Amino acid sequence: MMTEQRDRSGLIAACKIKGELQRMKLIEDYKILHQADAFGGMTLAKFADAVIPLLEFHNAKSVLDYGSGKGQAWERHGELAKIRENLHVILYDPGVPEHANKPSGTFAAVLCVDVVEHVPEDEIPAMLREVFSYANKIVIASFCPRGSKKKLPSTGADVHVTQKPREYWERKFSDANATRSHPIPWYLFENP
Repeated sequence: MMTEQRDRSGLIAACKIKGELQRMKLIEDYKILHQADAFGGMTLAKFADAVIPLLEFHNAKSVLDYGSGKGQAWERHGELAKIRENLHVILYDPGVPEHANKPSGTFAAVLCVDVVEHVPEDEIPAMLREVFSYANKIVIASFCPRGSKKKLPSTGADVHVTQKPREYWERKFSDANATRSHPIPWYLFENP
């Protein structure tokens, strides 16, 4: 019995180490892609016509752009650049050195646009719990249910490592929101 518990503990530890190594390799792949000017953060611009009214409706004055890429939409999209003047916007993306530090505190709104499909499926629940933990008022996100033309440098695999339909993502977002003591509104857009 004791040997079985020790073996199981060792297996769990080995799985955690393997998962952490895979996550670190994936982040390294994204750093390489960012250096090659992939993932500028412009997908947010596609959803600006929906995002801006939601931020205004919920009176969101602070925004965490979680998985922001380089955050270029906040500079290059006219309406986003304009509203940014009245918002406290923090960019976070582990693949971009200048935005790689995890933020502290909470924000009225958390944006998670063009992110979830880039996260390994077994990490989705923890990542979404983290996203919701940063939000005081709303979460606004998008997902893409299909593959991408971009490939991971280390393996040649599709950068969209989790390709799932809307129902899957709705369930995952709902589950993450349910872990909060006070659930908040969330909005999910499909990136076709």
